[in-house]
This record gives sequence, C-alpha cells and structure tokens, in this order.
Amino acid sequence: PDYRIGINFVYNQTNHSWILDHDAHGYKLFLDLKGDGDLREAEPFRFHEEDGVRRADVPMKDGTANWTARFELIQDPRDAEGVSVRMNLDADRFGKALLNGHQIPFRLSGSGGRYDLVGDHVSFDREGNGRFESYGSNDRWVNLAGKTYEFYVHPQGASLTLKESNFRRDRPSFENGSRVPDVSLTDLEGKAHAFFATKPTSRFLNSGIPTVGLAVKRCRNSEPSMTSCRDPASKSLACPTTNRKKC
Repeated sequence: PDYRIGINFVYNQTNHSWILDHDAHGYKLFLDLKGDGDLREAEPFRFHEEDGVRRADVPMKDGTANWTARFELIQDPRDAEGVSVRMNLDADRFGKALLNGHQIPFRLSGSGGRYDLVGDHVSFDREGNGRFESYGSNDRWVNLAGKTYEFYVHPQGASLTLKESNFRRDRPSFENGSRVPDVSLTDLEGKAHAFFATKPTSRFLNSGIPTVGLAVKRCRNSEPSMTSCRDPASKSLACPTTNRKKC
C-alpha cells in the first residue's frame, strides 16, 4: 500500500501515532501531535531530499523546550518495494567552558528535548585532543583543569553549570598500562569487601586484566559554533550551548 500507520513517536511522556501517506507530489507525514489519536485535522509534513535521504524535520515544543524531530524514509525491511519511517529524536548541544585559562569543549546529548534524564550524557574533552569522556547525570563530579567541579545540566540543554567543589579523586582509568584501581563490593550476605592489588606497581595488560593477583580484605562500614563562558567573580559557571542535530 501507499500508506503506513505507526506508533512509538514518544514525547511529553505520551506515545503518539502517525500516518505516512502518498499522493502525486510524493510522501507526506501526518502526526498525532495532540495525542488524542485523531488525525483528521492534522497538517501534513512533506519530505525533502538531503544527502540522498528523504527526510522531514518537524519543530516540536514540549513544555518550555523547543526541539526538532527528524523523520526519514527508508526501505521497508518487510517489503522490497515499500518504504518505512525512521525517527530520530536525539540531538547534541555543544559549548566550551573557560577554566583557569583552559578552554574545555563539552557536549550535551539528549533526546526529545530533554538532556537531564537517565540515559542522557554530558561529555568533556578534558585533554583537548578531540576525545570526549562521557559522564551520566548521576556522576555529578568531574575533574577539569586540575580542580573538581560539580556539574548540573539544564533540563532543556540551555546550559551546563559547573560549581567548584572540594577535591575528589578522579574516576579510575582502565587504559592499557594504568594502575589497578581500588574496587569494593557487597556479597550476597551483605558483607562489604575491598579488592586491592598486592603490588603498588600493578598495571593493566591489553586484555584489561591486572598483571598481579588480587587479595581480599573486609571493609569497615563506612549548532555548529562553540560558545565560551567565564564568571571571574564566582566559582559557579553557567555555560550556554549551541545545537547540532545528529544525522
């Protein structure tokens, strides 16, 4: 058939439906933006070709957030002559934090106009080499330019706030040749254990396995352009971001 019916267009905590139809001018997409299942009054969105892909970018508003949902036409895996719809609700926002004379690029990754939910990430190019290290919202702290900062991501990705904090040990490295970090865990009986290397010079091999054995001891219950930001009078920085849509 020339039309497709689907669901799983999720935003604002609601599952919305859609219809892909076809006429003499090509394919058009009808979205249940109201979430009531009634598409009789829905305005169609036309597809345009970009880089060999037919796509439609739909401006969305979820509460106070403005974002873009991208829909692309792909070959239907169940029908060699048919098409299907691929949805992309993910987006990145980029910025730079100026800390102690160092410009540190960062990236906020979110979906559906939100950047502070479980599964969203903030990434930092801490070494300035183009390699971003990813942190979840529950990580809370990051070491940048020799200091520790507590970070907060604006729900709509408008900014990243960095607040200078007391020193905390940086996350352990699992790179080849790095030291074996201290590891603790709780057994099935609720007893805490700590694992430590028997030699202070222990290193990881290429396999990621320490070169020495481990001993056990009981624990005590204990879009495209970047934006810089700086606030010399405060230890808290609110770094604005710019959009870049994922392809």
